[in-house]
Amino acid sequence: MHKNKDKKTQKNAQKHFNWRFAVLGALFAVFAVYSFFTIVNQQAQITIKTDNLDEIQQNIEVQDDKNENLKNVYEIVSHIDGSSNLENYQAGLKYIERVARDEYDYAYKGERIFINIAGD
Repeated sequence: MHKNKDKKTQKNAQKHFNWRFAVLGALFAVFAVYSFFTIVNQQAQITIKTDNLDEIQQNIEVQDDKNENLKNVYEIVSHIDGSSNLENYQAGLKYIERVARDEYDYAYKGERIFINIAGD
């Protein structure tokens, strides 16, 4: 009778071990799936942020070009002496006005600007 009890105990231990192994395996599988989806999600976020960074860098380049143009305008105007050469002074002011309107979308107070959204 003692041998039967040992066999039952041994079978119960094997069943208990198999149950533990199944639970651990299931937990590992859940962790693996969670890790996979987390990595995929983070990779997608990295891609989005990289695209945003590229767009911002392009905007910076455009703004740098505008700043350089404005710097050139400033240098032209700073060398014009209004009292000595009125024509150059007026030409410089017209140039500044054109740059302000075309490049920086400036307008006079109360002036209405119409934009053709058709792209023509």
